[in-house]
Amino acid sequence: MVSTKFLDSATEPPPTKLWFLPSSVEGYYELQRRLNFFRGLFRSFVNAVIPLPPPLCI
Repeated sequence: MVSTKFLDSATEPPPTKLWFLPSSVEGYYELQRRLNFFRGLFRSFVNAVIPLPPPLCI
């Protein structure tokens, strides 16, 4: 999905939002999906390297 934000930046005032925050609901859900994916990878990696007792599992 190509964003036209950079094409319109000449006529718009500079954005006050942080650049990595999504500008739409779809972008927000995409960001959440990616974060959940990386969180799952990190969690499985940590559990494989550092076995924790069951009460302390993430």
